[in-house]
Amino acid sequence: MSARAAARAALATLLLAGGTAPAEEPPPLAVLGLRPTEDAAALEGTAIVRLSEAQQLRLVLESVLEALSGGRVLGHEALRASLGRAYLVALFDCRGAAACQLEVAGPLRALGVTTALTGDYAAGEAAFHVRLRRLDLVRERVAEELTFDLPVAEAGSLAPWRAALAPLFADTGSIRLVVNQPEAQCQLDGKPCRLSAEGELPDVAEGEHLLAVAKDGFKRAERVVAVRRGQQTRLAVALEELPVQAQKAPDPAARLPTFEKPTEEPQVKPFGSLRLAFLVDDVAAGEREDPFVPTGLRPGGSSLVVLPRPAVLGVGIQSPRRESGWQTRGALSLAWVKDAGPEIDSAYAEVLQEEQGLRFQLGWGPSIVSSLTAGTLTFPEAFGDLSFGAVGLTTSHAFGPVLAELFVGKHKAQFSPEPSPRADTPLPMGALHLAYVDKGRPGTLYGDEYPLTVGLSALLGQERVGTGDEPDWAAAQGLAPPRQEDVRVWVVSLEGFVPLGAATSLAGEAWIGDDVRLLEGAAWQPPRIDPASGHHRPLRSAGGWVQVASQVTEAVELRLVAGIDRALANLAWGRPVGDVAAIRDNRLAAASAIWKVGQLALGLQLHALRTSYAGSGPPPAVLLGLAATSQLVF
Repeated sequence: MSARAAARAALATLLLAGGTAPAEEPPPLAVLGLRPTEDAAALEGTAIVRLSEAQQLRLVLESVLEALSGGRVLGHEALRASLGRAYLVALFDCRGAAACQLEVAGPLRALGVTTALTGDYAAGEAAFHVRLRRLDLVRERVAEELTFDLPVAEAGSLAPWRAALAPLFADTGSIRLVVNQPEAQCQLDGKPCRLSAEGELPDVAEGEHLLAVAKDGFKRAERVVAVRRGQQTRLAVALEELPVQAQKAPDPAARLPTFEKPTEEPQVKPFGSLRLAFLVDDVAAGEREDPFVPTGLRPGGSSLVVLPRPAVLGVGIQSPRRESGWQTRGALSLAWVKDAGPEIDSAYAEVLQEEQGLRFQLGWGPSIVSSLTAGTLTFPEAFGDLSFGAVGLTTSHAFGPVLAELFVGKHKAQFSPEPSPRADTPLPMGALHLAYVDKGRPGTLYGDEYPLTVGLSALLGQERVGTGDEPDWAAAQGLAPPRQEDVRVWVVSLEGFVPLGAATSLAGEAWIGDDVRLLEGAAWQPPRIDPASGHHRPLRSAGGWVQVASQVTEAVELRLVAGIDRALANLAWGRPVGDVAAIRDNRLAAASAIWKVGQLALGLQLHALRTSYAGSGPPPAVLLGLAATSQLVF
């Protein structure tokens, strides 16, 4: 049986068996030739005396090419028949010019040849310096070019040629990634990249791929990259900074969690702090940590107070970031501060989209009013440092370097398990916060990085008075029954943090408002009552604090803090509920040093408190004290 008849029989057998015909044979390839040159550096000048050597190397090249491609390679005789007997002369006369080489190989298209190889080489003492080109005869261009050195002793072997030619027939290419931010991370088709020191990602399969580049503080960038076989694709990516993010300022008491970068799995992380304070003062103020000097004390005595408070224990929960960029997180914590039992210190959940600068928070979390906290080692209370604990909805959105935040809700004291008829106000409180944030000027606040921030916040709401124990007290004093009424609560606060170099900073706030006791201002003094009518009038007060802090070393920080809380109006109107001494103003000056050893902070503070009372009350009282504290943060 002839070969043609055998092929027909085999094809018929396949068709009858339901099989398929063999795959079509790939188009033939051609090696035009290797031109020996005299100049190893420029591969110029034809060394015709080495023609025999060149033809021997060509035979090895044809064998390797046939093995790599799996197709048929036209030999010298087939090329002479197609291109003419003098085709080598014409090829060598091209002297490496690509356009000329394509013209010489052009007639091979009639034979179905789409790819041809040609090359030049120069012989050295130990190695041949070779340049090979793969010519695309359909598009009439140089598809790829390789340059490599081949040891003379191994030039007759297939292995070194095969290794050098593999990139021409591999189904992979490479990506050269250039990013405007150092230490950026990349993913290719959802898997981490393995970049070389030059930013090259080798052995990438031919075709289209999704490349993602990301870095903390910058928007994630995604690009579709088309990789061609044997070629390097260069990609330049410019990462854009994220908008200003709603973030809590560093807190020396560590009473709120610090969230890490989202991972692929949900994160559940406990947080909290334990504090032990030793307090000494010169007026024997008693077993308490008073924010002002009580009446009836005289200098000359002394006392040592040991307080294991506050203690905070909580858990932070964080979900993975969705493909849309949204992420969910939240926290729940308890605190042992002054009372015997614990109290809820935070309970909130939030969703945020960093690339859009959006955040929605529900519950009792970081306040947008007076967001900075003074770094005293004693309680930061009653000397102008406001603190607003509220439950509600907070919305945050960035407009360039400006962060706008809005809160609607109620004060935490208006949520109580104890029934108190008509004690709740009909309307919620509202607060607004505007802040300018310059991320280009970072500083250090309580050991953490924090940018230059200047903010203005305002709050407006109501407090219902005349409830609780007040009616019983008024009846015992023979006063008119207290009116259950809503007094206006408002405050305007200006706060700022300004880095003064890499280690030193200036921080503080100034405020004014009515019934600021709900924000721990006005020395917690409630609205005063008119004995004749039972009407109430809130105190107007103002205050603030300023702090200079310096991170002397990585472990040691120095702080100077001064503040004042002063009643401006209505202190002489009516009577104080409970007939307590009315405080005109309260002032604090403190100097402290903090030494951090891992998660443990040891502190020493010298401070002076001065409390002035209104009218014919007690004379101003001064307290000089020393505080030694240790705080473990986890």
